[in-house]
Amino acid sequence: MTILASSQQILTAPPRNVLAHSLLWLIFACSHVVLFEPAPYEFLVILAILFACLVSLQISQQLLPLIALMGLHLGSLILAAMLSVELMPSLQFAGISVIVYATTILLSIYIYSIPSCINPINHGYVIAGLLSSMLGIAAYFGFLGDYSEILLRFDRVKSLFKDPNVYGAFLIPRHFIASLNL
Repeated sequence: MTILASSQQILTAPPRNVLAHSLLWLIFACSHVVLFEPAPYEFLVILAILFACLVSLQISQQLLPLIALMGLHLGSLILAAMLSVELMPSLQFAGISVIVYATTILLSIYIYSIPSCINPINHGYVIAGLLSSMLGIAAYFGFLGDYSEILLRFDRVKSLFKDPNVYGAFLIPRHFIASLNL
């Protein structure tokens, strides 16, 4: 679906859908900014959870086994953290897992309740990949002057991530999504 066609869909959609589309697009468009914690993405996910509760989006029955397994895994993470020698890193890992689980459940609820939400998610992903790539390329070739060092680590592009390895893994799904929409 082209951007023009999806824009026309948004203009004729109910206000709830327009807000959901805008929020999901924003979440994924800023998902490339992870240079500091908590990232803007995490705040937006919390806002999206509140919005889903406010407009009473439905949870699919098919999602319940996944939620149960995530709860079981989270319980085991907390138990393992309590037995850990270093409590804070273990609890931090459990906290990150909660955000990842919440995002998974949130996206499932949005896509189940408003199937057209997949388009703004894909567009946001592609925008994030493009912005991240352009910043990384500009930094690598020194077009940003002294600011280039912020976006590089060990002469490798990390863009607005903390690690070049995460940056590389971030870009792969975006390229697949972009190539599917060509």
